[in-house]
Amino acid sequence: MPELPKDSPDSLLPIVELINNKLGIDDLKIFDLREDTGGAENGNGYLSKIMIVGSGKSEKHLQKATVELMNFIKHDLNFQKIPDVEGFVKNNKMVKKQKKLRKKAKQNSSYHNNDYGVLPNSWIMVDAKIDDISIHFMTPRRRKELNLEMLWCRPEDQHLYEAEAGESSMNDDIFSGIRHYHTLRLQPRFGLSDFSHFSSFSNLSSLSNHGKRYYSSATTVILPQINSESNYLISNGKEIENLENLTKILKEVSAKGDYLKASEIAKIYKFNLHGLNDLSTLVLTSYINHLKKLSVGEAQSLLKEGDFYKNFNLFFPLTGPTDEHFKLRHEMLLLLHKILPKKFDIVLIRDNLLTKISTGYLKADTNDLISYCKVLIESPSFDNFKEDDIESISSAKFNKFAEILDFVKLSDDQLLIEWDLKIVPYLLILGSNFNSSEFIRPRYVLDNLNNFNEKFSIFGTSVKYSKKIDTIYRLLKFKKFQFLKDNESKVSLLILLTIYGNARKFDVFYKILREVYQDDISTKDIVTDVFEKPDNRPWDFVISYIYKSNDKKEYMRFINDIYPEIKLYNEFSDVFNSYLKLMVEEVERHDN
Repeated sequence: MPELPKDSPDSLLPIVELINNKLGIDDLKIFDLREDTGGAENGNGYLSKIMIVGSGKSEKHLQKATVELMNFIKHDLNFQKIPDVEGFVKNNKMVKKQKKLRKKAKQNSSYHNNDYGVLPNSWIMVDAKIDDISIHFMTPRRRKELNLEMLWCRPEDQHLYEAEAGESSMNDDIFSGIRHYHTLRLQPRFGLSDFSHFSSFSNLSSLSNHGKRYYSSATTVILPQINSESNYLISNGKEIENLENLTKILKEVSAKGDYLKASEIAKIYKFNLHGLNDLSTLVLTSYINHLKKLSVGEAQSLLKEGDFYKNFNLFFPLTGPTDEHFKLRHEMLLLLHKILPKKFDIVLIRDNLLTKISTGYLKADTNDLISYCKVLIESPSFDNFKEDDIESISSAKFNKFAEILDFVKLSDDQLLIEWDLKIVPYLLILGSNFNSSEFIRPRYVLDNLNNFNEKFSIFGTSVKYSKKIDTIYRLLKFKKFQFLKDNESKVSLLILLTIYGNARKFDVFYKILREVYQDDISTKDIVTDVFEKPDNRPWDFVISYIYKSNDKKEYMRFINDIYPEIKLYNEFSDVFNSYLKLMVEEVERHDN
């Protein structure tokens, strides 16, 4: 039994005794991270302070040991805690997945040898939910391959855990959850300038002709250097190519979408092994450009028959991928999802973002959240819902969006506070029937402001919206969101107005217009709290929308109630006055 850290919590001893004496787990190691000062970059710093690592005899042994450990923590320790588990697959789920794979194998031969996520895993992690203790069970081979000890040991013990290259176990290579964060032990603890001392945990295969996995480690790979005088790429002490010429060739090949030639160049110079991440972006771009050149039918044939996306992933860097790499993979997955949404599910796009966050050195930003919202808005995955079942559609989309928020908070807890201005329009669209052919969009209204003769030909039917829109608006009011602050914030207001306008909820439509004016601090005198000019509400947009709705009842409401209320604070434009004149004339004709 290993020695316990000094001043360890009382719960640690019974857990270690159980693992060591009753579960048959060998070679136990305990790592105390309570005094670690690695900083926010280290994923495990978010989750656990004490790590326990042990080896089981087989994958099934790990499964059984995990069940015993979970029952012990839940029932015997009397802490009333239910542990979280990553990598544990229940038998009934395995059976269901195996049946599903056999069924798919009849339709597609590529599924015959695919057992990913079906067999028991060779790495299981248990978050005890007690005193920041986490337990990792692995098979001996998996443990040697991952070398987690190197991530958590003291600097003076690093020589005991030298990383070695080995083959990857493709069954449970990496999960975008807790286990991924626990492997994010970066430079600050060791003072390293790169990741070359650690095994790569990427799910991507290398470019080896033998099909083996290569890891970037100090003992197996000599990273290339640039000779500043000749601008030559030096690998293993030998000049292999002029880097400037190689880059020029790749740019030309990439622009043409000649992914086969770009792939061949990358294989020759082993971009992944030599850390040529800047050049690998050109290879990835060549795949994207080729796919964009194809018709939908041609693209579907390519994706169904070959390993196009699998080959694309071969050139995603094994270590140190940049934000640009993840953007390119997002772009590729978005194309694939639109072409074959069932085969390339939206989950792949989500996991790409989660993997970026899980690197520990890259953070999610507002653009990432907007990109993911756009995917949810445009995704054909929700086409199986009935168009008028807006509650089910919006719930499904919001649930997908919520899946990434916890990870975003781990990446940058300030982002969710500062995201309002740019993300609000997309949240409103997620809760609306924006994709309906009967929905009048703000852009259409704005583009036709000066077209006084046109009215909405399809206006008259009510386009439903989700009740989540009401909730979002109340939340924004509570947070004192300034809809009239600038043109960017007004976008959210225009979307909100058109959602209620399309639903023919004009009482709410005008209520919002009044409330945003009252909440607009720029229209008030700070001392007297009296409203002053200018009135920043988008009246040209509003009157155009009302007039083109061709609803005489709303014409009269605007003329008799709204206009007298706002005319004291406004100098109206020619566009506004023209619509008002047309509206008055039509009401008079209707009365006569």
